[in-house]
Amino acid sequence: MKRIAVFFLIPLLLCLATPGFAKDEGGITIIISSRIRPYMQALQGFREACADIHANLAQKAIQTCSLNEIYLPEGYFNPADFVEKIRSDHPFLLLAIGTNALETLKGITDIPIIFVLVPNPEKIITGHTNMTGITLQVPLEKELDTLLNALPATKRIGLIYNKTTYLNQIQRLEAHAQKKAISILARQADNARQVPKLVSEMAGLIDALWILPDTTLITGETLDHMLLFSLENRVPILSFSEKHLQSGAALAISFDVQDIGRQAGIIAKKIHEKTHITEVPIETPRRLKIMINRSVLTKLGIILNHETKYFEE
Repeated sequence: MKRIAVFFLIPLLLCLATPGFAKDEGGITIIISSRIRPYMQALQGFREACADIHANLAQKAIQTCSLNEIYLPEGYFNPADFVEKIRSDHPFLLLAIGTNALETLKGITDIPIIFVLVPNPEKIITGHTNMTGITLQVPLEKELDTLLNALPATKRIGLIYNKTTYLNQIQRLEAHAQKKAISILARQADNARQVPKLVSEMAGLIDALWILPDTTLITGETLDHMLLFSLENRVPILSFSEKHLQSGAALAISFDVQDIGRQAGIIAKKIHEKTHITEVPIETPRRLKIMINRSVLTKLGIILNHETKYFEE
């Protein structure tokens, strides 16, 4: 276990009076699923948020609050023993980074838990009143705004969707796009076999093709067809995955993982000060970042908004 001293500076009496906080609280314990880069970036962002809180509140009443970092063991381990070790530090708050970390903590119901970088948290947090965090499910309207900021000349966007997964979201997206004078050419498909024909029918009708995350529609074959369509029609592909950039997509929307960690730190501050965990709603990432394949953009003759910050694959 690695212990890092960090100062959360709040009035001492306020902390002691907050429901659910013991007088001998042991700080915040962070459980990290593994040492992969995204998890480490989120961890760094959380540390930065703690440092910012220290700097901003330096002239207020002082109380130290340590951060205890624990990595899940590789291979098999007994979750019950692991949780018992966590409890021995008497943390007032737990931060779970990654699905495996949150899964390990699901038996804890009496300590507030914040989760980050968990793709499908509903499977774990349902029924828990002591959990909140930052979901990775970003509204399509926010993604559209991010894309338009990068490609302001884009006026017609095509996409294929499965109504079982996306019908309500597409309806909200279309209403949002209409306000911005953007045309969304949305075509519904029930399975991946229908996708190539629907994409081909968009030739000459769209300025960009937007790929939504949907395993029922996006396969190796459908992706190859979309990439070929992109080259033949000089239409950039806007994707949800950085991996698609290597295959020929022009842009991909990604999460600012380090900022997700900072966002979690702000939530932790709320809980540490006075807010009960049940009053802290689950949030979406406040920042997205755009990854680009510059060679594809050049080949397609696509001009980006130079005032927007980009990250190259």
